[in-house]
Amino acid sequence: MKRTKIINLFDDVPSGIVIKEKKSTKEGIIAKKFLEEYYIPRYEELFGIPPIISWGKDLKLIVRIIKTYKDISIFGVETYHDLLIKVCEKYFISKDILALKNVWNIGIFYHNFSKIALLLKYTNEEVIDDIISGYKLAYLNYTGNTYENSLITFDEVFSQIYLFLKPLWIQYGNDFSLLRFSEIYFLILFDHLGNKEYNINFFYSKYAQDFFTKWLTIEGKEILIFFPKEVGNMTKEQLIIEEAKMMIEERALVNR
Repeated sequence: MKRTKIINLFDDVPSGIVIKEKKSTKEGIIAKKFLEEYYIPRYEELFGIPPIISWGKDLKLIVRIIKTYKDISIFGVETYHDLLIKVCEKYFISKDILALKNVWNIGIFYHNFSKIALLLKYTNEEVIDDIISGYKLAYLNYTGNTYENSLITFDEVFSQIYLFLKPLWIQYGNDFSLLRFSEIYFLILFDHLGNKEYNINFFYSKYAQDFFTKWLTIEGKEILIFFPKEVGNMTKEQLIIEEAKMMIEERALVNR
């Protein structure tokens, strides 16, 4: 009986190679769960056809969304999965022309995410109240006038500022309330603007955020002590201690 010679097609491949399986990140697991357990079945339920999924690209976009939002409490949810669902429900019923043209795909979901998320009716809307009050106080202190225009349409702006300011407040503003710290933020930017005209959107621009962050880490280290703290709830003894600290710091600066 003639034996058939078996040809090894992989003779030139080194035997020591080990193919490593790529580990899933926690963000990747959340993104995959969102697509499989919510987005795909919900899409089919609404439109009667399955969505077109580009798994590699779409998973990356959702992971990018998750990494962007460090504090999700502002949206009234406890998990990123819940946030993605909450925003996507709004996305599916939106009349956005891009969503319509692209049949509500993940690419446009990513593109519209921040806008939809910040327009949600939060269960804890009061988190941006301090930011709005800080803006009003800074406006009054800088211009001498009361801010009279309605702020209702600016929820998105102040929500963005909240997301930016909160980590900085925790790191640098322990001596201040969030309201007072946000007032300082606006005052610094008003001072930088001088008499230039501005749009409210300027206050959450990358330029404004970079400017304030740089100020905090350079000038702010020495200047923050001179900004007024909220003294309404302080006892007489606490006020005396604060006053003494201020005097010591002032002498140190003068005697340099």
